Amino acid sequence: MPLCAKCVRDGNSDRASVIATRGSEYCADCFKVDMFGRFTKAYTTKESLLPRGEPVCVAWSGGLSSSLLVHYMNSFLNKNFKQNVSPRFSAVYVCVVDYSCLLSEEKQQIVNQEIEAMQSIAEGYNFNFKRIPLESAFTNENGDLDSTLVADLTSPEILQLKFESYSTSKTSTATPISRTLDLFASFKSTPAANPTTAVTLLNTLTTRLLRRAASTYNCTTLMTGSNASTIAAQIVTQTALGGGFNLPNEISLEYKVPNTDIVTFRPIRDLLFGEVEKLVELDEIAQFPGVAGMAEGLFGGVVGSVGTEGASVAKMTIQDLAASFVKGLQKDFPQSVSTVTRTAFKVQTGANAPGLDVCLLCSNPIQPNSQNWRASHTTSRLDDIPDIIKNEDGTVVEAPKKASEVPATGAADLLLCYACQHVGRDVKVKEKLVLPGGDWFLGAKKDCFVGNGCCDSGVSD
Repeated sequence: MPLCAKCVRDGNSDRASVIATRGSEYCADCFKVDMFGRFTKAYTTKESLLPRGEPVCVAWSGGLSSSLLVHYMNSFLNKNFKQNVSPRFSAVYVCVVDYSCLLSEEKQQIVNQEIEAMQSIAEGYNFNFKRIPLESAFTNENGDLDSTLVADLTSPEILQLKFESYSTSKTSTATPISRTLDLFASFKSTPAANPTTAVTLLNTLTTRLLRRAASTYNCTTLMTGSNASTIAAQIVTQTALGGGFNLPNEISLEYKVPNTDIVTFRPIRDLLFGEVEKLVELDEIAQFPGVAGMAEGLFGGVVGSVGTEGASVAKMTIQDLAASFVKGLQKDFPQSVSTVTRTAFKVQTGANAPGLDVCLLCSNPIQPNSQNWRASHTTSRLDDIPDIIKNEDGTVVEAPKKASEVPATGAADLLLCYACQHVGRDVKVKEKLVLPGGDWFLGAKKDCFVGNGCCDSGVSD
């Protein structure tokens, strides 16, 4: 049986290894010390953006990485207390975004039970626990149905956005849950809809809700449990979806969210998933598969199975395929994932340049001229009917085919980043798409719809 390399160097040659990682063998104690040291080291980087002594919001998805993060936060703050050091954070808010409105009643019961258990753990650490329903994207701070943005999808190439305010004094059959269900029903699996876009939109709303919660509770730091393996999968996904411009911000250790006081912090981004898995096992950290897997299978499309008649198989999303690829890469080439992430960490795209506009949907920076790329490369097409021209000698010939002119960019295209422009184009029913339109969601973008008429918008009460 292999022995712990560090213990052998220290003269304790009787300690067996529990994991081989990073080219070395570790016993349980040495492994836990080394991994926790990597977590605490993330707080000591030069020119850190993290404020000291202010509240922090910790995103808990129920997965192994975020569960380890919550566990580490408790250990980290206890260590500060024992060393008589002022606490790094004045308060901890653990936030769980609840997708259960999209699930069956049976699955809702499982999720409710697990979230109650998560609350007990968080409160046992003296953390504040906040459950954030997905449908709250359509509510204001009082819990009432909020304003919405309606995307007109009747044209296949031009999106027009209209702002519709909501008055609580008027009766309406719509509810936050019905708005949410209708939104994601637009992406249900059909040949015309793309489940990848539905998952992307779900992730976007989750991120926006977490940022909203951080702002509500005066948190200046939003902490997530992204690890090296999930980041490697995200690199593939973002690149495939056209979100490469903002990739450095999506995977960096720290990221100052535009137009806010919030810094996104990823303190375990250097840990591989296999390492996270072993730490969860060694520290006996509770697992919550029902909460972690809320989105699994929600939007999988159905396609014909090759070589069979009448059979069907689940269509995987880009996110699923990227995660599967990274998992295989990690298994067969253990060092490759770290190489991928460390290389990507060095990439600079100019996404932090001053003066960049931000996306209405994801609130990430918009790359200049990205709308023109889609117009010139994605939506161009060949004319079905050829033009006829007359040569100088009088002969009549068919003119060379060329890409036809593309319609003018719509209002939505000017307000969305390249990646988010997929949303309206992948809706199942080409009529309308209702998105959140509250002040918290639009921010300064509300001026594009109300008051100055900079977009082709309408306002209704």
